Amino acid sequence: MSNMQNLPMIGLTTIEDVIAKSPPFLKVEDPWLPESYRTWTHNPTDVTVCISSYKNEKRFAGSLGRIQILESIEELDVFTEALLWRPLLLDVKLALDNSQAHYLVTVNTSHPVIKSQLLKALNQARHLLQEGRNFVIKVRKTHLFSFLHDKL
Repeated sequence: MSNMQNLPMIGLTTIEDVIAKSPPFLKVEDPWLPESYRTWTHNPTDVTVCISSYKNEKRFAGSLGRIQILESIEELDVFTEALLWRPLLLDVKLALDNSQAHYLVTVNTSHPVIKSQLLKALNQARHLLQEGRNFVIKVRKTHLFSFLHDKL
């Protein structure tokens, strides 16, 4: 996606709306099938997909998954490019009592608030990599949920 300025900071879309409206960076190949059997395609130059589960590996073959193992500055640079220059697509399942909803979350990584947090974490990662130390960068869903709760 060439222009992320048109995207909200964080977008929340039900699976049903994704199927009906088909965002430009995501295509549902077989919308007539039940959700668990559908396949989805995306162009990795348009969106960075970080969805990982056994079921979703078939849907998002080009997904980076939820865990990245980076062993060099060069790998960190490639990962940084993927995060900062394209929207980030995640999936979220929300459950309350006996009901459940499945959403796709689009994160506008060029938004100043998001970008500053990402750059801070990535700069810390660079420093640790240069020192030969291991690290983990966590994206906490609780922060995302608290933001979404205020907006729903």
